[in-house]
Amino acid sequence: MRWFGSGCQGLEGLVIFVQFTQRVMTTFKSALQSLPQFVLEMDADWCMVYDWMEDQCGPLKDYHWEEVSQVFKETLEDSRY
Repeated sequence: MRWFGSGCQGLEGLVIFVQFTQRVMTTFKSALQSLPQFVLEMDADWCMVYDWMEDQCGPLKDYHWEEVSQVFKETLEDSRY
């Protein structure tokens, strides 16, 4: 059985896929935690946030963008800033 045409077979291919997925999620979580600081320092609008997140993480899924949108809105609405 081949995984994603990578030439890896069986369990080895699955392990590589899981490691890749974990690395992507770690990068996303880190970028999401840094997002409020980016928004505030750059006075960022949605287009800037979109570009910055894709620069940090690569293409994101819709469910990721829902999280990004929520953090962006909360940052803009937070009265501490």
